[in-house]
Amino acid sequence: MRNTVIPHKHNNYRPYFLRHPVLFALSSLFLVSKAGIIILISLTPETAYLSTITSSFLIDKTNEARQEASLPNLTPNSTLAESAQLKAEDMLKKSYFAHVSPSGVTPWNWIDDTHYNYQYAGENLAIDFSTGESVHNAWMASPGHRRNILNKNYKDIGIAVVTGTFQGRTTTIVVQHFGSLSEVPVQEENMSPAKEPVQQPLKNSELAPPQIIEPSEGQILENGAATVRGLSQVGSMVNVRLDGKNIGKYLSDAGVFQGKFNVPTDSNGPSYLTAVASLGKQESPVSSPRKVVLNTKKPSIEQDSAIILPNPKDQSSLVFIVPVFGSVKKVTANIDGQIVPLSVKGSVAMASIDVSKASAEKLTVKAEGQNGSSTIKQVTPITKFNINPRQQSQINIISSINKIDNRLKIVFTIIIYLLALLLAVNVLIHIKIQHADLIMHVLFVLILGTVLIFVT
Repeated sequence: MRNTVIPHKHNNYRPYFLRHPVLFALSSLFLVSKAGIIILISLTPETAYLSTITSSFLIDKTNEARQEASLPNLTPNSTLAESAQLKAEDMLKKSYFAHVSPSGVTPWNWIDDTHYNYQYAGENLAIDFSTGESVHNAWMASPGHRRNILNKNYKDIGIAVVTGTFQGRTTTIVVQHFGSLSEVPVQEENMSPAKEPVQQPLKNSELAPPQIIEPSEGQILENGAATVRGLSQVGSMVNVRLDGKNIGKYLSDAGVFQGKFNVPTDSNGPSYLTAVASLGKQESPVSSPRKVVLNTKKPSIEQDSAIILPNPKDQSSLVFIVPVFGSVKKVTANIDGQIVPLSVKGSVAMASIDVSKASAEKLTVKAEGQNGSSTIKQVTPITKFNINPRQQSQINIISSINKIDNRLKIVFTIIIYLLALLLAVNVLIHIKIQHADLIMHVLFVLILGTVLIFVT
């Protein structure tokens, strides 16, 4: 035993346990056992690892956390979902993961681009997670992300989940946008002021501002022509504006002006009508703004982000998921001639489909808007995972392999600690007599074993 672990003159200060043949044997043991585990895992049919990262799941978890904090639920908002989608795609395309892009684009730029006129806004990001539960738990464990989720100023939420190649690996990026709408329109170039115009005191000799009666306050304007009607000085010419842009001139006959105007297409959200009357050289002040809601933008379908996953609730079926944006009323999929309705939550449309439909040759998705407009896209979904459910025998094999791997890691750890202890004894007993080649070999084995412990 003394010759095995203690250095002294009879073993030439080289304990048998620390000699090169033994160290080579330990290195081989480490490598062969770990390689065997990896080969076993690779030969085991890997099937149906389901990612639960969906926007609807994360919205539900966010609202559960807010309910526990006695805060109101956040409302899914398609505009915020669109801004989150744009941000996620930009990060994936340009290979960065940060709130501010390398070119200096902030989160608010994406929200501004979708015309969400926010009073408050926030952003949470996540990457390299495989389940929605782990994403939400990580956010709640981070003080900054948690503050966003539990911020009492937020009323709306939009989430995008994008999977793709990021810096040479396949991963999933999650973008969570929060916001609450401003009560007044945001001022933009060539638009009316953000706040109601300040009316100067009106003199009896001045022309009174027109009064808009139709459309009514908050009325939804769909595609096509809309009617405008109001009161103004007899004989005056009334110039009507939508968000500061002229949309028509109407003569006030018997004190009433009315007519039609074309609703701008490809628009959604609140807008403001104002009117100015002119009579001769006189021009009236601007009328009080009349808020209307434009609902003309066609729904959009992100066909390249469609995906098919195993159904965690039913192993004989699949879940078909496709992102949709805009004011969506109804979504259906035509799969080889069979119409399948999709449920819509936030910016995600999904449906349970038969396993045999996973390789359908013809698959189209139709999204119908609240205003009657519709968008149809041919879709080629990504089959993200093997669609066959694991058999119990496969589950047992994988469980056995994991147990073996865990036991090997324990053995590796014990050997590493013993080697480190023996090396320390070998160095300290006879400090003046050292073998550099032995010390270097032991250190190599220690490093190798430690690295292999952390290799999956």
